[in-house]
Amino acid sequence: MEYWIAAQNIRRFRKRLFTETDPEKRRLLRELIESEMDKLQTDFPQMPTKH
Repeated sequence: MEYWIAAQNIRRFRKRLFTETDPEKRRLLRELIESEMDKLQTDFPQMPTKH
C-alpha cells in the first residue's frame, strides 16, 4: 500500500509540475518528487516488475 501511495504522489506531483508556472512552487514540487522517489528506493529496493 505504501508503495502505491508514493507512486501516486509522484504521478500527481509530476502532473502539477507541467502546469505550474511559479518558480517557488515548481522547486517545491521537484523536492517532493525527489523525496517520494527516495522513499521508494529506500523502502522498496527490489520491487518485482511485471514482464
